[in-house]
Amino acid sequence: MGLYNYSMMIAPKVLSTKELLSAVEHLDSGFAIYSPDFNLIFANKILRDYFPVLYSQLENGIPFDDAVLAQVHAVFSERGDAEVKTMSGIVTSGMRNLETMDILGHDKRTIRTCYARTEDGNIVGVSTDITLLRAKEKALRDARKAAENSNKAKSDFLASMTHELRTQLNGISGMAQALESMAQRNGNKKMSEYVDVLTDSTDSTDTLIHLINDTLDISKIEAGKMDLNPSEQNPRQFFTRLHKSFEHLALDKGLEFKIIIDKTVPTTLTFDPIRVKQCVTNLVTNAFKFTEQGSVKIGVKFD
Repeated sequence: MGLYNYSMMIAPKVLSTKELLSAVEHLDSGFAIYSPDFNLIFANKILRDYFPVLYSQLENGIPFDDAVLAQVHAVFSERGDAEVKTMSGIVTSGMRNLETMDILGHDKRTIRTCYARTEDGNIVGVSTDITLLRAKEKALRDARKAAENSNKAKSDFLASMTHELRTQLNGISGMAQALESMAQRNGNKKMSEYVDVLTDSTDSTDTLIHLINDTLDISKIEAGKMDLNPSEQNPRQFFTRLHKSFEHLALDKGLEFKIIIDKTVPTTLTFDPIRVKQCVTNLVTNAFKFTEQGSVKIGVKFD
């Protein structure tokens, strides 16, 4: 039994003019052909539905400019004659210059039309209903405006709130400094002890003031960054004082609390005390939070 291979050449079907016009007639988009001087040659059904007055007049032999004027007047009947004439002139000029235009059609639907010239000089126009697209664009603009208004309201609130907080915190910090000076002048040991406790509290106050200043700087929030303010510090004294500020937490939970400062740590380093304190505070606070028994230790080492 022999095997045979068959190959078949299928020629594409050539549509007749009638079949082609029927296909174009039922497109989902508007389609029109004009002569070089904008006499109508063909317009499909959906395009005639978009602009019924325009194509009714063109089919009846009305000059192009007059037909456009009648269409614009039908859509904007509430406008004055002078304004309608100006609008009509913009439309006719745009069409003659083959510009892409968004035009209000029947039922105030937005129709976007693009034009192109063929080799024989005729003009082809393709129109699409973009009413839903325009509605979505408007919804996005409205949402963006609402977000901007919300951000402005938040910024105004932060500005007002931080001003009040800074006023009170600056008062506390100033009073602590005054008491410290008084205790040193009087040599009052008991008062000095109280001032030391208050000074530790004002360190937290200074931190709060610094953070509030950052909060007030909306540009930093939007950029997602904070500036560092390094200065020369004694890290041994810094961490020792920080250790003391958490002793009450250890006492409340019955935990051993130690700080181990390695001999490699120098007496002078350049760092931002506010940011370092933030980091250590978060770590130590979490350590106490999740430790039920045993000890919490702060280890400081310099590499």
